[in-house]
Amino acid sequence: MTNEKKDKGSGDVYFFSGVDRRVDQEGNLNPNGKILSEYPAWYFDNQIEDLQEEISTCQKNISRYRKDRIFDEESIYKQNRDLELKKKKLELIESSKPKLNGAQKDKLWEVAQNLTKEVRGLLFTKSEMKLGTPSPHEEASRIIDKKISVDKLGISPQMAKDLNLNLKEGRASRGDLERALKIVNKLFGEDTNLEHLRADRITVRR
Repeated sequence: MTNEKKDKGSGDVYFFSGVDRRVDQEGNLNPNGKILSEYPAWYFDNQIEDLQEEISTCQKNISRYRKDRIFDEESIYKQNRDLELKKKKLELIESSKPKLNGAQKDKLWEVAQNLTKEVRGLLFTKSEMKLGTPSPHEEASRIIDKKISVDKLGISPQMAKDLNLNLKEGRASRGDLERALKIVNKLFGEDTNLEHLRADRITVRR
């Protein structure tokens, strides 16, 4: 599957590729299948590195078979088949990472700033977390309950769909917004650990 874009003049980007979706009965990737992960495949550097290592291992095994004149047809077939599938999967993952044009970059950067501000305002401070003063019920509510209008953040219905945001009447939870911000930050090469957004309580000395 090649990288797919949807640009309706608003700078929307299609984030999730076939590698993140359910396969059909024949095991083929289904670009219209249900999304299996909350994050796109290109988000996970460690999984990509593991896949690259698996490809390298298959290639070394095949080279060893040739060098040592090992004529085990079943093993050779399996190694070549595994190599073909893994290389195809890696290609799909790498090609699925959105390649932004100018309008998309500008739009997404604006959305990222809005998301950052919104998420920061909904996080308890470091001091509160250290002291254990936040109500667990309130924290759970902020993470789960869909109370935040995404329209005010510049997220169109199509962008919300592309970011796999499961909205309720156009509203999302803080947990939804954190996930969207991590994906957008990853695309821009920004920090995906959002703990740095948690403010410190300011003590005024008199």
